[in-house]
Amino acid sequence: MQRDTMLLLTVIVFCATVFHTQSATYNIYSTTANWQTILTNLLAGDVAIMHYGIYTTSGSGYFQLTLNGALNNPIIIQGAPNETRPIIQCPQGGASAQNVMNIQGSNFMVKGIAFTKGSRGIRVGPAVTTNAIFDNIYIYNTTGTGFSANDVGNEYVNITLRN
Repeated sequence: MQRDTMLLLTVIVFCATVFHTQSATYNIYSTTANWQTILTNLLAGDVAIMHYGIYTTSGSGYFQLTLNGALNNPIIIQGAPNETRPIIQCPQGGASAQNVMNIQGSNFMVKGIAFTKGSRGIRVGPAVTTNAIFDNIYIYNTTGTGFSANDVGNEYVNITLRN
């Protein structure tokens, strides 16, 4: 009986160790070559701190970002405190430009970042998006709408724009 109890406790501790996730903080600089990959791979509770600089999206189109945090453990992408706001931009401006960023998912915050040189600064979607906060963002020099959430048939629930 004692042996069975010890075996059961060992299995429980092992499973708790293997399946426990730790949130991480990533410091990203404009010289970080894989900054888009870091943002794409963020998990619930992760924080990405983007330091001042100009971050140009790769390719000729928009940067599609899907973030799925947890209600009590959101994903946060933010500009570094006490620094000038970082700038995310399209590789080209003008009539042929795409959106700077398409962002979708649930339970995330984007804070203290600027977006420029796109047809739109931020497009929420094209999928259903819930519990998203955009705080102290700055969108400028776009050829159209700065911020949109208007895909036909999509639901956008608890989308907050602050400051």
